Amino acid sequence: MTRTKKIVLYVVAAIALAALVITANTIRNKSQVSGLRVVVNYNNADTLITSTCIKQILSEEMSWILRQTVKEIDEESITKCVLQSPYIEDCRTSVSVNGIVMVKAKQRRPIVRMLLNGQEFYLDRQCHRMPTSEEGSGNVIVANAASDKCTNDDALRLYHVAKYLDENQDYGILFDQIYLDEHKDICLIPKLGDHVVVIGDLDNMDKKMQNLCSFYKSSMSQMGWETYSSINLKYNNQVICTRRKMQE
Repeated sequence: MTRTKKIVLYVVAAIALAALVITANTIRNKSQVSGLRVVVNYNNADTLITSTCIKQILSEEMSWILRQTVKEIDEESITKCVLQSPYIEDCRTSVSVNGIVMVKAKQRRPIVRMLLNGQEFYLDRQCHRMPTSEEGSGNVIVANAASDKCTNDDALRLYHVAKYLDENQDYGILFDQIYLDEHKDICLIPKLGDHVVVIGDLDNMDKKMQNLCSFYKSSMSQMGWETYSSINLKYNNQVICTRRKMQE
């Protein structure tokens, strides 16, 4: 076969393939949507919203989706609808080759459960607020305060401590609760032992945590975890302990 004939055959094959693709796309675009599939990436967090819940939202807000043709599907509108959920951080919508609307959503990852001023909600790393969920409960550190009239600044301080502990899991794993006492000092409630760790403010958090861990290793392991009622780290480079009163 001559070189010219080969070129002609390649051109004809390319044209035929292009025609086939165009025809297939035309048929696909005119075909009715065959289904809806939702996949949720939980971002290594507990479930706060399920794929079933997202499908329910779409069926209520955009009930016509499954009655449309592939060409009529507005992927951007579907994405915007899903992103209205306070639990969803990101979303991508597409239509598969066989006409299934594919919704891939990413759930926000809560880092703290706030109980302030009679309200209960989650915050993620971007300080985005999420209500508690009927679908599940986030296994995260709890933050609350002695006062029932916390200001936004108070809440922000608690959030920043939670964010610090989330970013520094070697320390974060030690605590169950963040607490703002009546003096506006930030306190931490450890998982082990029956004492309060007073850190005061957010300054020098690395040093405070280092001092606490050193004290735990050198003293608490020998004297016992029930020896002290409080460990105060709020003063620079000091660990001040209050011994627990002996019960009569």
